[in-house]
Amino acid sequence: MTASSQSTDTTTTPVRAAAGIIAETMRREGGATALDIAMAEYNAGILFNPDQADGIAQAAREQSAAELRAELDELREENASLLHMKAQLDGIRRALAGRPDTDLMLVSEILAAADPRQNVATSAPLAVYWDGVVMGPSGDTDGENTLVPGTTAHGGPAALVLGDAQRLALGGLLLAHLRTGKDCPTPGCGTPADELDASDPHVWGWVLVDVAGTEGPARWHCNPWCASAAITAGGAELAAADEDETPTATNPAVTGE
Repeated sequence: MTASSQSTDTTTTPVRAAAGIIAETMRREGGATALDIAMAEYNAGILFNPDQADGIAQAAREQSAAELRAELDELREENASLLHMKAQLDGIRRALAGRPDTDLMLVSEILAAADPRQNVATSAPLAVYWDGVVMGPSGDTDGENTLVPGTTAHGGPAALVLGDAQRLALGGLLLAHLRTGKDCPTPGCGTPADELDASDPHVWGWVLVDVAGTEGPARWHCNPWCASAAITAGGAELAAADEDETPTATNPAVTGE
């Protein structure tokens, strides 16, 4: 095989087609000009056509955009379906919350709970009733929690888990709403220390509270809750006094103007 035959064999199809068109044009036209040959290639679709190339590119872009829109529509439908299923599961979880493992539910209850239209965010909270027990830290390890066992309205077990800071904060908030000694129905609760005989068996176990910085005297209280309420009230009194003494632009006597 010669070099020329190898070159002919490896010639690409477009080149051979162009050569055939040129040869045919020269045969037909005789002294064909370069313009005649170029026009013949153009008409045959071999010559590069920028308008045709732009059309092909535009069609490809439109096809790609259409495919992307279809994919986005499909994703939106899938997302809406997942959100609907999540709303159904959330409703069922709310209906099951606090129920014991052996509890039975009607099918109608489950279907109603699975209806997202009936399970809005403003649904009633789960009611839990205190069992009267507080399981404090054992002290064996650091960071132990306090457990406050309870029972749900459906009879299921529940527990409030509190860390050290949370337990103190909750206790302070609860005690802050207790009545002070002067409102306690126990006779003598809140009596000043100099008016009560501490040796009297009637007051054994009482708590003496003297909040430093307050104007009132030390007072006896009948139980730790009343004593805590008195301490809270004393703290509020000191906080109010501090606020009154804070320098302001409208208080010349304080600012020294």
